[in-house]
Amino acid sequence: MIPRFFYIFCWLYLLFLGSNGPYLWGVENKVYYAWLITIFLSVFFVENKRRLLMKPLIWIIVLVSITFFNKAVVLKSSGAFVYSIPLLGAPFAVMAYSNYLAAMTKRKWKGLFVPLLWFFVLEVGLAVIERMIGYSIIGLRGGEIVHELIEQNIYGFRSTAFWGHPLSNALVVSTIMSFLLVSSLKVKYKLFLWAIGYISILCFNTRGSIIGNALILFTYLLYETFISRHIKQSTKISMIAMAILGTIIISYLLLNTGLGGRLTHGSLDDSSVQTRIDIWNVFDYMSKKELLWGTDSDSIEMLMEQSGLYALENFWIILIMRFGIVFLVLYVIVYAKWFKTLFAEYRLFDKAIIIGTFVLIASTNNSLADHFMPIFIFIVCSYIFSPHYFMHYLPQKWVEKR
Repeated sequence: MIPRFFYIFCWLYLLFLGSNGPYLWGVENKVYYAWLITIFLSVFFVENKRRLLMKPLIWIIVLVSITFFNKAVVLKSSGAFVYSIPLLGAPFAVMAYSNYLAAMTKRKWKGLFVPLLWFFVLEVGLAVIERMIGYSIIGLRGGEIVHELIEQNIYGFRSTAFWGHPLSNALVVSTIMSFLLVSSLKVKYKLFLWAIGYISILCFNTRGSIIGNALILFTYLLYETFISRHIKQSTKISMIAMAILGTIIISYLLLNTGLGGRLTHGSLDDSSVQTRIDIWNVFDYMSKKELLWGTDSDSIEMLMEQSGLYALENFWIILIMRFGIVFLVLYVIVYAKWFKTLFAEYRLFDKAIIIGTFVLIASTNNSLADHFMPIFIFIVCSYIFSPHYFMHYLPQKWVEKR
């Protein structure tokens, strides 16, 4: 039997160091992910005694594996292994944790929730410190690029915290923020945690996340204060007061400190916005066969040159280019069915907030096409914040009475 400590250690590693693993160990991405998948499979075969989580995972693995076999063996497409292995990481990781997640005791739950909360606080703190000193302490992707205020100026600086790229950091922090927002935490605690998370989003200086999270919060407050009947009237009044205060503080930070400067001074980096617009032009150069079934890495590079693109920052388009529309549709259907099971105990509105945040922020970058850890964290969070566990295992002094 694998000790609980091993699962907690792996969880801590993936939270704090997982994204920069290839640079820490000096290996290529594909080798790093192959290592992790081997570890996950070993844990699964040693430990798994439950089948509760298996069916949707098997479908994802089968779908990706068939696509990989077709591209690598039948079509002999270049890049098939590199493209496929990140998509296998999340299902294999969840399989490794299936026995742990299937029947979580309070001790097991704390083993996931406490590290997650510490990661959130330290991630936010590191982002703020980096912004204050004008230097990325860990650096982008293991120090490959270091952002300094001298080079980027006060409006262009972007914190890199534990996950390296600002977009990856913003996705993970936004995911945790959405779960905290709809949780049964007392309003004053959840809004405080959400607010410090949003300040870190300003430090990451990712425009899509700044706007997206603001819209999500506005939607949440609108629903809870004027439509929902689950919250007491006095709590609603407190929520409105705290929201007004928070809006004033955030507005001051935006207008007077240079935080979120790429949004308030967008002309400083219009190339990034233009890239996200121009990326759609790539479809003009793709044949119907390539749109349906995808293409190889050499053809993708050629398509990027023809389209005048230097980067692909939309994971939907990346997956279409690599695997085709047919694969993407099936991939989304399988995940949708899995999410339906994962969020069975959540309110419909809470599901919309959580999944909406994740999909919205993820769609502004390539994280889900090249890394499995954001979606793995999302899935584990769905268990941590499940009403069945969260309301019963969290100390009652922190829980909002409804």
